[in-house]
Amino acid sequence: MRYLADFFSKIFLSLFFFHPNHPVKQNVFKIFKIYHPEIFKIKFKLNKSMTKFCSCIIPFHNEHKTIIPVLEEISKVKLFHKIICVNDGSTDSSPNLVKKFFPEVVLINLKKNSGKTNAVKKGLELVNSEFVLLIDADLKNLKSEEISRTILKMKNSSNVDMIILKRLNSSFHIKLFRANTVLSGERIIKADDLGNILKKNIHGYLLEFAINEYMIKNNKKVFWTPSSAVNSFRAKKWGIKKSIKTNLNMLIAFSKYPGLKNLIIQSLTFAKNRI
Repeated sequence: MRYLADFFSKIFLSLFFFHPNHPVKQNVFKIFKIYHPEIFKIKFKLNKSMTKFCSCIIPFHNEHKTIIPVLEEISKVKLFHKIICVNDGSTDSSPNLVKKFFPEVVLINLKKNSGKTNAVKKGLELVNSEFVLLIDADLKNLKSEEISRTILKMKNSSNVDMIILKRLNSSFHIKLFRANTVLSGERIIKADDLGNILKKNIHGYLLEFAINEYMIKNNKKVFWTPSSAVNSFRAKKWGIKKSIKTNLNMLIAFSKYPGLKNLIIQSLTFAKNRI
């Protein structure tokens, strides 16, 4: 009788766990993920033929809601030499989540929140690949196949210095001024170029503008490629008060650097061609 019970229980479990639309399946997985996280630790294997070509830097601050989905997609990409997450003084559970579920990711913990630019600079110190892919940690709808495609485009193009992942699903007012290209945080760039850019004193909000300015001044060849990813809505992410304050600080920073003239030039002329 006991063997018969075991037999039917195995059939039930196999049907349950392999049925794609079972309404309870996801809840059970969540429970297992909480109490047995070691089962769900994600392993990624590096493509030996691409070793030391490209690393990935992901700066983050209090992104416990989005950092795991972002890393789940990034870890599917088999073309990275290193995946480096830089915790910019987070006070939530995000660094612990990275450490628990992605043990093979390099995690840098900064004690104080010093801004995206400094976080990227700290991450770059551990990079010894030719190129670096920068990725924001608050993205939604990030797709690993688009990331892989972008890296391979760079690998197979000898006359390209940077590729920006253009956020095609951004709202209309963002597309109107091409901010979905000019301000996109997702871009693959030569590590040496990024190092030269980071030698300057750059405000935390203005890393993308500084990169663009460097590329324009040095006659670098920059292209864009489509991306499905979008940023999390700030008001929902931080609350209305903090969102307004952050946007005001960004506007003040933009007015001081790079200046209205450079803003217009970048908006109208920078990275116009698709690769």
